[in-house]
Amino acid sequence: MPSAYRYDVDGEMPPIMTPAEFAKATGGTLSATAETVGWALGVYSDAIRRQCGWHVAPSLACAYVADGGRLIRLPAMSVSSVESVTAGGEVIDPSCYEWSQDGLLRFVRPCAAVRAGWRGVIVRYVAGSDDRGALQSTLVALVS
Repeated sequence: MPSAYRYDVDGEMPPIMTPAEFAKATGGTLSATAETVGWALGVYSDAIRRQCGWHVAPSLACAYVADGGRLIRLPAMSVSSVESVTAGGEVIDPSCYEWSQDGLLRFVRPCAAVRAGWRGVIVRYVAGSDDRGALQSTLVALVS
């Protein structure tokens, strides 16, 4: 599904915090069914994500179209796996590249991805944090 963060995610972009999680975190002082709580959680979640430039949480399968070259900076951090890299429809052997949790992918051997032109490489990866506690605490403070 297309996203505002320069890459696609599989499926819907889930909220960082649901109204039910918010009600639990606040001890029920604000109703989980209150329309304004849902709206505020959505607005503040989007603001956090826009500021960071990626979805942040939770962990999601992503696809990014990159330019060719020896180094690709994925628009994410907390990368937990690189599922595949393709260039011109050709699957690049994983032994040709290495990647870091910080979102860097480096080609260590010559391959089609190094020679690919603008928007010539597709990287499928998983990124995001499933430990949303700190983000949810921030949302509670903002919304309350």
